[in-house]
Amino acid sequence: MPGMLVVAGSSILAIFLLLYLPQRNFVFSPSYYPNRSWFKEHADVFHLHSLPVTKSIALEYIIYEPAQPKQTIIYFGGKEQDSVGLVQKLSAQYPLERWIACNYRGYGKSEGRPTERTVLADSLLLYDRMRKQYKDISLLGFSLGSSVASYVASKKDPKQVILVAPFDSVHSLIQIKAPFVPELFIRYKFPTIEFLPCISCPVHIYNSSDDEIVAPYHVMQLRRKISVRGGSEEFTGYTHDGLLFSPELEQKLQRLFAS
Repeated sequence: MPGMLVVAGSSILAIFLLLYLPQRNFVFSPSYYPNRSWFKEHADVFHLHSLPVTKSIALEYIIYEPAQPKQTIIYFGGKEQDSVGLVQKLSAQYPLERWIACNYRGYGKSEGRPTERTVLADSLLLYDRMRKQYKDISLLGFSLGSSVASYVASKKDPKQVILVAPFDSVHSLIQIKAPFVPELFIRYKFPTIEFLPCISCPVHIYNSSDDEIVAPYHVMQLRRKISVRGGSEEFTGYTHDGLLFSPELEQKLQRLFAS
């Protein structure tokens, strides 16, 4: 009997390690775009900063400052994005907006390792720092960043929230994409669907029916939970990663930023 218990225990541990640990790569995939020297060459409009979050860990963030910014937008990136590096492309596409982005722990030149708890907590620190400098801050979150932006909006007072390729929760994504994973073994939640009812500003949602990562079902669940509705549209023909810089979304956001 003891031998059988040892075998059973070893089997459970093996299953746990097989199903639990790989989920980190499903949620976090830190990246770094080597364009920091480009920012330094254009230091008149791009300003790199450091945000201490613990005594030993600091995050990098950037502010793109046009001559007469129409509004201020904090960008929260996806699981494979270097958000600081991406500001080069965001500012080129929307040059009249002030863009702010901070890399999650472990991303870009930010120190530490990302976890659900620290990503959400750090995002509040960033917002609080920026709120001391700017008024009427809008939030834009892509994919994983849509959950982070929703969390911040549920705790703070942004002007509006824009969610691109959002999901209802990582928990829900895993349940549908990997139904064999036991409930107990689901490591991450990022429950965007729980944050939305607590947001008092307009929430704009944009997704693609051809998104291979987030099916329209997940977005439909989100739309039902919005308290203050903003713009909302489901595009076709764009993959998960292709939606953010698609021509159709650019037109929508240009009109939204101009209003």
